[in-house]
Amino acid sequence: MTRQWNTSETWGILNDTSTIALQTLFSNVTELSTSAPNHLQNSLQDEDDDDPFLLSDDMVEVSKNVQMVIRYIIVVFAIPLTICNVVVFLQKSMRSSTSIYVVFLSFAQLIFIVCNIIVNIVSELVANPFTKIEFCMYYIYVSIYVGIVAKRGSYVVMCLLSLERLYAVVKPLHIKEFFLSKFPVLCICLAYALSALWHLYIPLRTTVEEAFHPVIGVYCKFQRTELYLKTTAVNDFFSLSAKIVLSYGALFGQMVLNLLTIWALKRHNVKSNMVKSTASDDSKKQRERQLTVTILAATISYVTLSFLSVLLSILSTVYPTFYEAGKHRNIYSILIDLSFNLNILSMAIDFLCFFSMSANYRKTLLQMLPCKTCCAARNAKAVVVETEQKTEFSDTQTR
Repeated sequence: MTRQWNTSETWGILNDTSTIALQTLFSNVTELSTSAPNHLQNSLQDEDDDDPFLLSDDMVEVSKNVQMVIRYIIVVFAIPLTICNVVVFLQKSMRSSTSIYVVFLSFAQLIFIVCNIIVNIVSELVANPFTKIEFCMYYIYVSIYVGIVAKRGSYVVMCLLSLERLYAVVKPLHIKEFFLSKFPVLCICLAYALSALWHLYIPLRTTVEEAFHPVIGVYCKFQRTELYLKTTAVNDFFSLSAKIVLSYGALFGQMVLNLLTIWALKRHNVKSNMVKSTASDDSKKQRERQLTVTILAATISYVTLSFLSVLLSILSTVYPTFYEAGKHRNIYSILIDLSFNLNILSMAIDFLCFFSMSANYRKTLLQMLPCKTCCAARNAKAVVVETEQKTEFSDTQTR
């Protein structure tokens, strides 16, 4: 489905002028599962076509077409569901420090998917889009840079969210005094600002220039900047450290925090069974526990679906020539597309987790929908609220 270059001479020009820059470019977007057309991803040809482990180009093309259709289907559902999460968590009944984290994460997910899906759509609608300098500049400075800042920044924010939920379980009486709960917006902004500054090397290392060839006409060259050539070691340090700290380290931290949260929940349940409390207290504890379990399920699914992209990133870091090496090239290209689809799928999974596991989320969502069923749900909620208020009042009088 992705458009190809029409002139074979283009391959030689790209390889002569920008192969190194393109390799550097694609090494930075492994986790974004680059949305570039096949003519860029497959610019390095295999020397051993008889290798039985090498997938044929036809099989790769079929796989990419199928995955592209699946990607569009996922996007059609994922974007509205993510917007739904934002709207629901902005409602008064859902407002809390945790909801602020969820709203920012949802916005970051939308930015990530929109920045990258535009590349796919333009590649389908426009012939040879990478011959146009505007598209190439958008690809480097928006699709890659903004997308990777949003993606890795979200890893850090999810760590903060997991830590905030862990503290809420361990010390529920002091959660409002916890820094992450008291200043959530500040913590989130600092996390994304850190990601943006740490990845400044991406737009600073590559530039796009227009050139002319008598056969194909105007084309674009991806080249390394003079700043990069003078500070190669510094650039490589920021590239590697960003992967280790903001990607691998953040995801590993989420796994550890999730395990600690599960342990804390089990320990908290045992203690709760030993202590008598009022109905209103039980209701509040139940809502808080339900929110923690819901966030826990959402983060676990997010980490699981991000595992393939991180694995490919680690592989390209340890073995930089893997994606261009003979029999591995086509397999790597297919896995990149698959990892990107899984990343998009994680957004729809968030909605399913919230809707299936959070009663408060379902009630708030139903209240927003104008239908008879929702009116019945509103009336039922009003009865429940009135009952809780009466119970709390009677408890106060008893005391």
